[in-house]
Amino acid sequence: MNELIERIRAGDDKALFDAARIDSTIIGCPSVSGRISKATLLQDNSFFTKLKAAINGKMAKREQANFQKMRLIFEVLHEAGATRLSDAQLQELFCRRIETLCQQCQRRWKCEALRKFADTYMKKNATT
Repeated sequence: MNELIERIRAGDDKALFDAARIDSTIIGCPSVSGRISKATLLQDNSFFTKLKAAINGKMAKREQANFQKMRLIFEVLHEAGATRLSDAQLQELFCRRIETLCQQCQRRWKCEALRKFADTYMKKNATT
């Protein structure tokens, strides 16, 4: 979530919509409320349509639980000194060995998305 907020501050609307899907209370954040004010002034209906969809389209509880499991696994890997896994290692770990992502794999979970999630999480741990 911290990285999403950083990206929102940099003007990334996609990060704003992703954060709203996770937690709709994000609209109280100064960066988000500033962006909403700007969209209001510009009468940016497209922005509000996407924001509404993001708020109404929250992640399913099962998906949130899966991401929590992934975060825990990354935390253990980080503590064990494994700071980066290859794409093949990520696929093997999450899609074959651990059934955490079985639903995502069936929905064609892309390797790039898994890589981005892993890099984001490991980068957050490296800086904290």
